[in-house]
Amino acid sequence: MPRKRRSTSSASGVPEIPIRTEHVALIDTSASWTHERIRAHLLLAPPFLNGQEGYIRIDTKSSPLQEYPCRIWSLFVLAVTEVLLDHFTKLSIISSLPQEVAQQTETALRHLDARLSLYFDLQERKALPPAAKRYVHEPPIFKKFQKIAKLVRSITSVDNDSKDLLKRAIYPRFYYELHAAFRTYGPVIRRTRFSREARYRACAAILLHFNLATGCLSTLADTFGRCVRTFKLNDDLYFRASKPLDYDLHFRAPKPRSK
Repeated sequence: MPRKRRSTSSASGVPEIPIRTEHVALIDTSASWTHERIRAHLLLAPPFLNGQEGYIRIDTKSSPLQEYPCRIWSLFVLAVTEVLLDHFTKLSIISSLPQEVAQQTETALRHLDARLSLYFDLQERKALPPAAKRYVHEPPIFKKFQKIAKLVRSITSVDNDSKDLLKRAIYPRFYYELHAAFRTYGPVIRRTRFSREARYRACAAILLHFNLATGCLSTLADTFGRCVRTFKLNDDLYFRASKPLDYDLHFRAPKPRSK
């Protein structure tokens, strides 16, 4: 009797990628996951290593290793770094002890509450800096803040049995955001010989470089491609790439193309 083939898709239809649920990373597993350290480590990944600035290097099954120009290289590196930093932060929250997560959550909420109170104190005294947004009503803001605080506090306690499940649950969005950074700022497919296969292989190479996935590059790239083509993102998804000097850039992740 032929052996039944095991399904490689999750209940939502998104293909399963062989991830590292134990969260082994070349970066320290501590609060030292800074933007600068992740960026420096990213530039040592195969698509960036030994290449000139403004280009990434990748090969495919049918073409040798070659360089491809990026739309905006600086923003491309910035966006990929922010996607990785966001993912590592989520993994850290899931992996931490419930008491640590609760303490960090309360510290962050108190800090945000103090910042909001400071803003409205300055607004009342007409002492806001020129760059601050004007005409903000205080009650609706604090009402929304209370809803956010309640929502965040509800996920601070994670038992050990649920950690692997939660780690797998956050990966589809992470894959899509990584792919979206390539689509937004990386090489243009129509104007160069850069292909979707090359894009998937570059993303897979980054996952392997950060020990966020296992397996061979070709197999991982194929599965990664199926994942981002299957995963449907909500219309209101934005992800953030923060520039130095308190300048924030917000860009919309492009929707997946239907095939």
